Amino acid sequence: MTVYTSYYRGEIRGEAVSISLYPPKNWKGKHLPLFAPTPELLKWWKASAKDTEAEKDYERRFLLILQSWHGRPRSQFHQSQLPYRDR
Repeated sequence: MTVYTSYYRGEIRGEAVSISLYPPKNWKGKHLPLFAPTPELLKWWKASAKDTEAEKDYERRFLLILQSWHGRPRSQFHQSQLPYRDR
C-alpha cells in the first residue's frame, strides 16, 4: 500500500483519509486519528519555538506515545483513536 500526504490541498490519489486530530470542518472523507498527535502534544507544539530542536523533541514525544500503545487491549483506546470512521 502507498500512502500519500497532501496537507488537505492538491491532488487526492486513492481514498482520502484524514489522520489529523481535528480534520477540517468541511471534511467529507474518513477520519483515522490513531496516528494523530494527542491534544496535549498538539498544544505543546503550538507553544514551542517550532525550530529544529523543537521538531526533534516533538518526534521523540510522539514516538513515546506510539510505543506506549504497543500491546494495549483495544478496549483501552479512546473511541477517537480506534480505526477510522466516516465523518
